[in-house]
This record gives sequence, C-alpha cells and structure tokens, in this order.
Amino acid sequence: MNITSGELAAALGAELHGDNSVKLSNIKPLNDAQGGDLSFLTAPRERDKWTELLEFAKNSKAGALLVPEFQDQIDNVQIVTPDPMKAIIMLASKYYRAPRDFEGIHPKAVVHESAEIADNVSIGAGAVISAGASIGEGTVIHPNVVLYPRVTVGKNCVIHACAVLREMVTLGDDCLVQPNAVIGSDGFGYVPDPKLGHRRIPHIGSVEFADGVDIGANSAVDRATLGKTTIGRGTKIDNLVQIGHNVKIGEATLVCCNVGIAGSSTIGNQVVIGGMTGVGDHSVLGDRLRIAGNSGVQGTYEGDQDVAGERAFPVAEWFRSITSFRKLPQLFRRVRALEKKLDI
Repeated sequence: MNITSGELAAALGAELHGDNSVKLSNIKPLNDAQGGDLSFLTAPRERDKWTELLEFAKNSKAGALLVPEFQDQIDNVQIVTPDPMKAIIMLASKYYRAPRDFEGIHPKAVVHESAEIADNVSIGAGAVISAGASIGEGTVIHPNVVLYPRVTVGKNCVIHACAVLREMVTLGDDCLVQPNAVIGSDGFGYVPDPKLGHRRIPHIGSVEFADGVDIGANSAVDRATLGKTTIGRGTKIDNLVQIGHNVKIGEATLVCCNVGIAGSSTIGNQVVIGGMTGVGDHSVLGDRLRIAGNSGVQGTYEGDQDVAGERAFPVAEWFRSITSFRKLPQLFRRVRALEKKLDI
C-alpha cells in the first residue's frame, strides 16, 4: 500500500507534525526504516530506557514516526496517536497481506465431491479435503493440510501447511492455524487391562473453536471423550501447547508456549497462562487469573489474581517464600551458633 503521511494521520484521526506528502509504503522497526517507511516510538516498560529509545529514534531514517506525544528533538515527520503500538497493529493488515501462491483449488489438491467449498477459497497442492467437509468464504488452506470427514471451517480462516483437523472438528470465522498443529487428536485416555496393560478409551467427541481463535505451530488440541473440547472467542494459543480432552477454555485467554493442560479442566475468560506451566486435570481457573511461567496448578483458583509456583499460590506469598528460602543457609548458621552458645 502507498499512502501519504497526511492520509495516514487522517485515517487514524491523529495530529500530524511535518510534511503531509511523504509516501509511506511499508512498516519497519526504527533501525531498519528508510524514507518510504513508517515506524513508531512507544514508551518502554522500564522508564529509565526512554532517553535511550528517544536517542535511537532521533537517528532513525523513517519517513514518518507514530509517537504517543510530539517530540521536539526528532526531525522526522511525526504522527501523534495515544497508542502507537495499537495503531501499528491496525495498520499492519493494510500494508501486508499473507501471500497466496495459488488461487482456487490447486490441481494437485484432493477434494472429495461431497465437500462444500465456498467462494474465494484457496486450497494448496497436496491438501486433502475429505467427505462432508465444509470451508467458508475467503479461507486459505495451505499445502498438505488434511481435513478429515465432516470438518467445518468458517470464513476467512488461514490453515498453514501440514496442519491436521480430525473428523467433526469445527472452526469459527477468522481462525488461524499454524503449521503442524493437530486439532481433534484422541485424548490420552486409558483403563487398566490385565491382558493389554492399558486399553484405549474411545474418544468419540469433537473440538469446537469459536471465532478468532489462533493456535500455534506444533500444538495439539485433543477431542472430547464425549461432547466437545471447546476454545472460546478470541483465545490465542502459542506454539508447542497440549490441550487435553474435554477441556473448556473461555474467551480472550492467552496460553503461552509449552503449556500442558490436562483433561476436563475449565479455564475462564481473559486468563493468562505463562510458558512451561502445567495445569492438572479437572482444574478450574477463574476469569482473569494470571499464572506465572513454570508454575504448576491443580484444583480450583479464584480469578482476578496472580499466582506462581508449584503448586501455585498467590504471587505475593510466593515472592515472600522465595525470599525466605534464599535466607535458609544464613538462618541455619545462626541457629547452629545459638545452639552452640546455649549448649543445646
């Protein structure tokens, strides 16, 4: 896209300082941006780094900068908007569209005659669309994706290479599935058997994603034993995440890399689960609970709090405990000295 600095400011309802005719054709970070690029300056989390970041911005060659407030030390064209990062996210989809190296159905794709394919759908080479599958308008299926029978994919979804959606899985609109994700695999369910050691429990349920769900590369969501494993609207799942059978996750929840969620757990809305965290089976996590990375949670946790540790408990208590733990050697020496003095 080519847009002038003035047009961009008008589109954002932002205040422009400088030339309104600078043509901006791309978005780039401060250090890479050149005269035809848009970049941005936003306040860092650590206040003491603001001066350093401002100095960095002064040396940027960007054609225009999005800034939270006007900076008289910067010579670049400035577009003042309260949240530059939010503006960049909004603009990114206008400047960048994921490439389609094919339009329509590739000759080397295998599409069953009973599958329902809406308008403006792209299906790449080697993809397999099985009987009774349904794909909504504007969806992109990249090469070597496999949709099992009776899979339903909504509108404007993107499913990247080598992802697999098992039978009866449902995706809402605007879902994003990264490469090698597996949705609808059998859950890890077995019963002891004297002859076999462990007998498989049949998993005859399904998985259902609401609108706007993203799932990262090499992640897996198990189908329900009975009923549905469900992921709520706008929830985002990182790479290398395991979600067990019959798990229910609410809306706008974030699940970070390497998290494992055991079966039949219920996770509320706007929960944040930090990386490398394990969630035990049948756990209940309340709305807006925030779990620090490398934690272990098991049981029921009320929402609107931060927890950490193994097993996780309120983060303030966790930090006090860690502080005390680090003082144990010193405390032990003091106790030994006191015992020696008292001849105990």
